[in-house]
Amino acid sequence: MLLLHISKNSDAYPASLFFKQPISLSEHPLCGGGSADVFLGYGGGSNLAVKRLRVFGNSGDSEKYRKRVMEEIMIWSSLQHQNILPLFGIYARLYKPSNPIISLVSPWMENGSLIQYRKEHGLKATDAPTKLFEVARGMKHLHEEGIVHGDLKGGNILLDHNLHVKIADFGLSRHLDSTQHISTRSTAGTIRWMAPELLIPQGTEPCHKTYRSDVYAFACVILEIFTGKPPFAEIPDTHVVFRLCVLKQHPDRPESSSEEIIPSGFWDLAEKCWQLSPELRPTFTEIVATLETAS
Repeated sequence: MLLLHISKNSDAYPASLFFKQPISLSEHPLCGGGSADVFLGYGGGSNLAVKRLRVFGNSGDSEKYRKRVMEEIMIWSSLQHQNILPLFGIYARLYKPSNPIISLVSPWMENGSLIQYRKEHGLKATDAPTKLFEVARGMKHLHEEGIVHGDLKGGNILLDHNLHVKIADFGLSRHLDSTQHISTRSTAGTIRWMAPELLIPQGTEPCHKTYRSDVYAFACVILEIFTGKPPFAEIPDTHVVFRLCVLKQHPDRPESSSEEIIPSGFWDLAEKCWQLSPELRPTFTEIVATLETAS
């Protein structure tokens, strides 16, 4: 993480991070959210995902956001793993000092998210264990690098052209130095995948994402991959889901007579990952070992 510390001190991105090839962009974003729009781009002989981040005004909050984005970019650029979506660089041609527009360039995942692909094309029951293993292997690497993902869910698990998993969306990620045991991000995230301890304030201190809360979210991903549905899919009201999570209830196992059967070994693993006491949940090293044995 040397580059991260250098960038923090110099308040500038290393020149090596800038994507130097010209890119042609789709006229309109293909998707977007509150802080970014994603365009389909073409450059260097391949399709690209160009994520244009938004920074509003010149307030102190915008400056904090800019520094947070810089940190995210440096963390992402340091990751090299077969199941982590790689960052190609920052698109310099979209960078305007007077009104900063930061665009992040990564490979275009033509098959979309794992859940989207499952919905459109289906997923063989025999493929589910492989996908879960690849997710666990990618998460193991993140944790070994001292990174809490913070928003692990099916929508952030992409598939490349060979249908291999690429974990994406590090907007809630945080690098931990050797003296830290928890992330310093807030509880921003998606409630249906969030561990109960993240929803229950501990005194005046904010709740924090941890390695163990990532493991809890992985249990929800097990449910998603086998059923194609999010946790508590039968409950549309998010407020009701919030209350259930605060009451420390995890999703029920689908009926064995349905088409959404989750094999006993995988349901047992999910329940271990859903343990109420975070310290009782397995690590991703242990999860990978379990899935290797299962395969």
